[in-house]
Amino acid sequence: MGDDRPCQIVRIGTVQIKMHGGIIRTLTDVRHILDMTENLIYLSTLDGKGYKYYSGDGVLKLSKGSLIVMKADLKSAILYRLRGTTITGDTTIISNSLSNSDANNL
Repeated sequence: MGDDRPCQIVRIGTVQIKMHGGIIRTLTDVRHILDMTENLIYLSTLDGKGYKYYSGDGVLKLSKGSLIVMKADLKSAILYRLRGTTITGDTTIISNSLSNSDANNL
């Protein structure tokens, strides 16, 4: 959260994200935290599952093999905004590792 205070995880579930091209990706074991105003995807978790990511010119691309599975645009110095929509809220990618959330079907 940026202020060193702990936040309670109220449930763990699955979130579907509709990508800019209409493809639906599913993230599993997602932590729901009431105090968060943005949804975060941790790149280090995806890296551990074999996904690669690279950025340039303000665009971050996440790939598995030769397939690009997600794209995001630079929002601030450390955050990218995903090109897509979730069922509720906005999804943001951050590069620091603080969670054990998993990605499925990416």
